[in-house]
Amino acid sequence: MRIKIYLLTLALSTAANGFAQERLDIPQPCQMHEQATPTPTIALTRATADKHYVIPVVFHVFGTDFNGKHVTRELIEDALRRTNDDFNARTTGDLRSGDDDPQFDKLSTPLDIEFRLAEIGPNGEATTGIVFHRLESGFGIYNPPKMQKYAWDNKKYMNVYIMNDLYGDGVTNNSGVSWYPNWEMTRFKLARVVYNGAYLGSNTDENFRRVLTHEFGHFLNLAHTFDFDNTKFPDGCHKGFHGEANPGDYVDDTPPADRQQMGPNDVNCLGEKTNWTNYMNYSYVRTSMFTKGQVNRMLAALQDKSRSCLWSDATHAKVFLPDASHPRVVLESKQELFPKDVKGNYDVTVALRVIGASAKQGPLTAGTDFTVEGLPDGLTASATGDGQMIQLHVKGMVTLGADKKFFVTIQPSATTAPDCYVGRQPLTIACDYVESELATAIKRGVETADGSRVAWAGNGDVTVTAPRGARVAVHNVYGEALVVAHVADRALTLSLGGYGHGVYIVSVTSSCGTKSYKIARP
Repeated sequence: MRIKIYLLTLALSTAANGFAQERLDIPQPCQMHEQATPTPTIALTRATADKHYVIPVVFHVFGTDFNGKHVTRELIEDALRRTNDDFNARTTGDLRSGDDDPQFDKLSTPLDIEFRLAEIGPNGEATTGIVFHRLESGFGIYNPPKMQKYAWDNKKYMNVYIMNDLYGDGVTNNSGVSWYPNWEMTRFKLARVVYNGAYLGSNTDENFRRVLTHEFGHFLNLAHTFDFDNTKFPDGCHKGFHGEANPGDYVDDTPPADRQQMGPNDVNCLGEKTNWTNYMNYSYVRTSMFTKGQVNRMLAALQDKSRSCLWSDATHAKVFLPDASHPRVVLESKQELFPKDVKGNYDVTVALRVIGASAKQGPLTAGTDFTVEGLPDGLTASATGDGQMIQLHVKGMVTLGADKKFFVTIQPSATTAPDCYVGRQPLTIACDYVESELATAIKRGVETADGSRVAWAGNGDVTVTAPRGARVAVHNVYGEALVVAHVADRALTLSLGGYGHGVYIVSVTSSCGTKSYKIARP
């Protein structure tokens, strides 16, 4: 009998909430496209339960500005370390793992799992497991048209997409979305977590950064503790419309919850306290535990072929180095190279970092120290080593009708390590300025729901009319903030004339949320 494991999407949004005027990062109810289902019966042997699971992860980061916050390699590494601590019930501090109520603290159970950044990419290249990209949006919808070109094989890597606008609608305060295990999604590179970099790790407070843990829980088949099928039940606790028992989240040791955000003094329809500190609840105050039943549900999910393929020995041999300290060269900058003007002139430096060794000092010799495959005619590449870094410089002029991928291989002779790992590093020559479908193109003045107005003139001046104190940011095609200012008296004029021709993204953040607009200077 075929068991269907349904899709779950979780989006934590604040735009419609009354206290969004004070905070834009308070978790709010999500809309679920499908409901959770019972876990297929799987015999959880001692070997299954006692196994140490390692899940290879790749973070794809789109853009560099996330509501004024930034996402770096160090930030991601720290955020993932803390999520691993959450799953293993070893988080300390004021919001330690477990619960202050002994009734629930005794149920707090670790899952012996490690989400580990991949060390070998899909082309055989050395990687940090973190890839920086151009600005993109909308990967939170079910089948985004652009996402699969970035996706790494879902049978080998857990893909996490970090972006600011999850649904491609210009709203930048949704925090996360994730999907249940599903083999068809894995086959077609649709399995994923999509997460807002504004709420990643230390970019937010200690409790809210655990929304990433919440999303990873969904990836391993956990539902919200308050979930219910609204076609059959009035809420997550009461019996169904025809008297049927309410399965809630399909976990026996998480008490039914009538609603989300129930607190320590709330009781459900049965007069019982709920496990309000559970990672799969919504809480403004504390989320800090999984129960034994939830861990068993995740263990069962890890045996599903859409997840078991990730932790198999065969997969690990392809995505991890035998020795994590082995010398290698990884990409440090964005994977895409953009022209500096509309004529297709390129003058771009790509940073590669040497791990476990140093770079050869000075100019590197093409064909000996490094090779380049597939670089379009009209472009040339040179490289220089300095300390831990190798700078690849691509220069020339070319007209392309589509993005063009090419590969760079750094040879051991370019480093101080004769046994340096050799792999083909993929890079992309971007054909034009168009970054994404993130924003509405401004062809005339645009008015928004809160009375804001954005208009631009041919000389490059952008005039924003918005509530006093609204934040206005202008980004280039790389997602880098060029100008950040606040509206002092309902109107603000910014001059982009000095930044040249191309596409720019103008974002306006007020108490009603954030909207972004794309302007093109021909």
